[in-house]
Amino acid sequence: MPTAEAPKRKPNQRAATTRNKQQREAIMQMARVVFGRDGYSRTSIDRLAAEAGMSTRTIYNHFPNKKTLFDHVLRDSATKVADRFEQDLAGIEHDDPRDQLIAVGVALTTLEIENPDHFDMVRQIVPEARHVGPRSLKRWQNAGPTRVVDAIAEMLREMSKRGDVRFPDPRLAALQFTALTTVEVMRTWYEPVGADPERVAASVTAGVDVFLNGYTVRD
Repeated sequence: MPTAEAPKRKPNQRAATTRNKQQREAIMQMARVVFGRDGYSRTSIDRLAAEAGMSTRTIYNHFPNKKTLFDHVLRDSATKVADRFEQDLAGIEHDDPRDQLIAVGVALTTLEIENPDHFDMVRQIVPEARHVGPRSLKRWQNAGPTRVVDAIAEMLREMSKRGDVRFPDPRLAALQFTALTTVEVMRTWYEPVGADPERVAASVTAGVDVFLNGYTVRD
């Protein structure tokens, strides 16, 4: 029996679908900027509509309320950042543990430098955690930060198997590594000029040396 073909969309339907996708993406891009700049509680749908150059009704056609919009924007942004990190991490291969860890630290800090809108939102989460809510925070963590830490932990676990460095608790070590290598970027979060790449690179190297000093196997 021949399989029925799916109905083809008319040109007007395809154009409407494309337009809706473009509108949704424009809303999310603008929301990422405004949420990162003003925070969750100080941002309104009216302000988002004004800055996006569209009506509030258009935004409500895509997102029923501000909380849903914030949740979608945060998770989408975190997912993209984590995807990028996992892709970068897969391309880092060095025989020397120090060289590999420096390269991973540089990849971490590069993510923060190249995605300012996302990390502006992340910085707003700490003082507004009660407004954001535990469910949204959990979904954000699972979409981004947890994936990044788990990827680093898996890399450390594989390094332990080679014997040069041992990590009894790879996930704890991954958290420590992240803190040590991103300290310079975090220090400059509130400076208008942002992080200096040379200082960030030097800080990553110093952080890796401190990290390895605690985990390198000694006779």
